[in-house]
Amino acid sequence: MSNEIEKIAKWFSDAKPNPTLEDTATQYGCHLEEFAEGLQVTGDDSARELVSCIGDNYKKHIGIYMGDFTLTLHREESKIELLDAFCDQIVTAVGTAQYMGFDIVGALNEVIASNDSKRMPDGSFPLDKNGKITKESPNFFQPSLSKFIGTNNE
Repeated sequence: MSNEIEKIAKWFSDAKPNPTLEDTATQYGCHLEEFAEGLQVTGDDSARELVSCIGDNYKKHIGIYMGDFTLTLHREESKIELLDAFCDQIVTAVGTAQYMGFDIVGALNEVIASNDSKRMPDGSFPLDKNGKITKESPNFFQPSLSKFIGTNNE
């Protein structure tokens, strides 16, 4: 799966070759938004609301969140702990998907292709007011994930 992660990293590098602190906060907010969606699917609405609210605050660059985020990104020990958490999230997400019988590699490639379809014809990326990449490209397509659902735990 390292090839897929390399494709994702390149896509983000293409989209934001020199990301600002605000770009980083927006992406962290998007990360939390996706986690909140998982909580919603599993029925934990109270946790979803909290995580979603925090994610929105990062995407809107709310002052208190930006101050703490700035401190985190300037302390080496905090950066190491955050990197460890991101790596562990990838590992546990892949493990959970595997145990559920999902073809996580196939699904990830489908999502990568969908994300790449967000590029405008000139290669640029449409952005919202907070710098989040949107789905406004004429080439955008939703990923079709039903073929990657397995039969475990049914």
